[in-house]
Amino acid sequence: DPEHNICSKEHNAEGATCGAEGPASVDACPKWFQYLWAQQQVWLEDLLGKSTADWQIIVTHFPPTFGIDYWKGICERHGVD
Repeated sequence: DPEHNICSKEHNAEGATCGAEGPASVDACPKWFQYLWAQQQVWLEDLLGKSTADWQIIVTHFPPTFGIDYWKGICERHGVD
């Protein structure tokens, strides 16, 4: 969705970056987010595996239909409510 993708060239000037913490360019944005998501999956698996909480709840930016196989698996493995 072009209107949702604020990282596109349509919404950014030539040479735009996201600063020191983000991708170096608009072209680098997709791979930067893929790498970040891979790191967060490892982090989430690790913490859910260590959790002794009675309730496991995950709040996301996108609905869990985005990457549904991942979400189904993590919920089954860790008893996410």
